[in-house]
Amino acid sequence: MRDKVIQDAKTRERILMAARDEFSHLGYRGARMAAIAERAGINKALIHYYFENKEKLYAEVIKLVFGNSSEDDIPLYPGHWDLTCAQKLYACLYCFREMHVDPRNLKVMRISFWEFLEQSAHLNSIIEGITWPQHRLLTRIIEEGIERGEFNPVDTHLLSMNILSFIGLHGMNVSILADTDYYKNYLGKYDESHVLEFVFRLSISYLTGESSSTDVPDLPPDLTELIDRQLAYFFEGNREGMFHFMTGQLADILLEGK
Repeated sequence: MRDKVIQDAKTRERILMAARDEFSHLGYRGARMAAIAERAGINKALIHYYFENKEKLYAEVIKLVFGNSSEDDIPLYPGHWDLTCAQKLYACLYCFREMHVDPRNLKVMRISFWEFLEQSAHLNSIIEGITWPQHRLLTRIIEEGIERGEFNPVDTHLLSMNILSFIGLHGMNVSILADTDYYKNYLGKYDESHVLEFVFRLSISYLTGESSSTDVPDLPPDLTELIDRQLAYFFEGNREGMFHFMTGQLADILLEGK
């Protein structure tokens, strides 16, 4: 009995991974159950046995990719850092940049864009799993900076949308346009560090009225190490639900329950 449970779990995971790859490549409408079965190396009938139909399989992939992580062994660090709001903003952008530009996350981003293109019933799941948590964290940091007198009053939501749009689209463009002349002549000249510094300096210039040449703040080494360790945990282990978890934990670290 135990062996069957283990085998069922492995088969189910193979189907989900194959479906994730197929849906990221062709979207929901273009994906075919036969192709998913071929990717998974199983009989097509097994997919229907575990997931019944394409719609339910896709719903499980969306839940897997964008839902909350249920891992029990995620490394946590209950540390405390006395950070300025500029440092908090930079830490937030540092994390988001890695989440959006890492090539290991390309399948997740492709599914996101297919959702926007196809306007499917799962679009709200994408927004709730990625866009809204990140937007909310950014606005809360900016609002805190305004309350503390570190930032000038601004439209926090428009600024957050601007930041996330730039980071997200840059990451996707680098992946999609890598073989084009546009990439060779323009995009390829800027690595992730350039993008991070540009977005931060542009945002700080708007928030403080100071020159965009403002120095990028240093972060406590153990905070940077924590963020890198958490990202590696998800990327290297091929785990899903990263956007939801990382944004939530980053909020706990930077906002201390506010």
